Amino acid sequence: MATSFGAFTEAEIVVTWDKDNDGQVDSYPVDEEYTRLVVTKANSGPTPFKIYFVVPNTKYIVQIFINSVIVYEEIIAASELPKALHTN
Repeated sequence: MATSFGAFTEAEIVVTWDKDNDGQVDSYPVDEEYTRLVVTKANSGPTPFKIYFVVPNTKYIVQIFINSVIVYEEIIAASELPKALHTN
């Protein structure tokens, strides 16, 4: 991802709950933004980041924006998410 930053220093990652399972980010109220975070470009090498606490068995769409333009999009199928870990 670091090489896709280009001259920009930040990327915005948006995870959207695909409520209607159509594989597209639809306007509210159909789909729902689950989380949004800003990742700052690392000085060298890949820029690591992780998103935790997504709900299992739920389909999400992950989009990465640089300068308000989508540079990456991936659909995460519910079956691809690990099972929930329960702590007591």
